[in-house]
Amino acid sequence: MQKLQSDTTLVLPTRVYFWAVIAGLCIGGAEISYFYLFASVGHSKAISASVAIPVVVSGTIVISLAAGWFIFKETIGWPQLMGAGMIVTGICALFIKT
Repeated sequence: MQKLQSDTTLVLPTRVYFWAVIAGLCIGGAEISYFYLFASVGHSKAISASVAIPVVVSGTIVISLAAGWFIFKETIGWPQLMGAGMIVTGICALFIKT
């Protein structure tokens, strides 16, 4: 059996760890929101999985788009804005009672 050895040490800038922690907190927040939506915690009525999961998952896409523009100063074009608009329209459509 051959052992692999390396003298290379991976050194990452401090900001990488900062954004990793922020990403972890955001993912944790999304998971906690699932519990609130499915379990009817507090006085709210439980939401079915067919509505809650698309809202949380697609909502994170819109939030990521906004974070890219506001925080990271990324350029956002019409295709991205139209996509975000369609996502928001789709989320609204999920709450329409038939």
